[in-house]
Amino acid sequence: MAGRGSNVQALSEWVGNIVILILIAVIMDMLVPNNSLHQYVKMVIGLLLILLLLSPLLSIFSSDKDKIFESIKFEQAISENVFEKKMNHKKNEIQATQDAYIEEQMAVQMKNQVEEELMEQYEVSVEKIRINFKEKSDRTYENILGLQVFLTTNKENQVKNVEPVEVVTIGEEQSFTLKERGKTNEIRKFLAKQWGIDEEKVTVEMAGREREKL
Repeated sequence: MAGRGSNVQALSEWVGNIVILILIAVIMDMLVPNNSLHQYVKMVIGLLLILLLLSPLLSIFSSDKDKIFESIKFEQAISENVFEKKMNHKKNEIQATQDAYIEEQMAVQMKNQVEEELMEQYEVSVEKIRINFKEKSDRTYENILGLQVFLTTNKENQVKNVEPVEVVTIGEEQSFTLKERGKTNEIRKFLAKQWGIDEEKVTVEMAGREREKL
């Protein structure tokens, strides 16, 4: 209702302005002498009348123009937001790929660093290394939170001959387990020293009859 009232008021003002302009034109036509000045006055009043008649169309165009500009700005803002999100996603993908490559290379270097001595002293080899870094940090030794090292014994890498079944008592089995735990602990200390990392950050899993974690 308020919109309709404002439209009626605008229409009334528009018609009133036309009537006033026509009255002014009549008065000017009567007052101005019939010479060259009279022609200029008629031309000016005619132009004013044309502009007044076209004013509703001009106002509509102006309103539409503002809406068009607002729409363009809105679409541009959306496009920029979408582009920024895509760029951030792509950046994260590239960063994840780089981090994975660095982690793999670090694991290879760490394995090569201790492989020979592990084989000579403990008769084990590194199967794989998992490195856990601080969140959103550079892939450096200083930012390592923990290392999970998987080892295999030298015997597991060789072809085994079929051997007779050996009966092992419970006491002997417990002794064997404690011995293996001691060996695993020694290896953990050795690896931590070689890599210059706190011993608490190193976890060793030894392959055996059951994988042992220490």
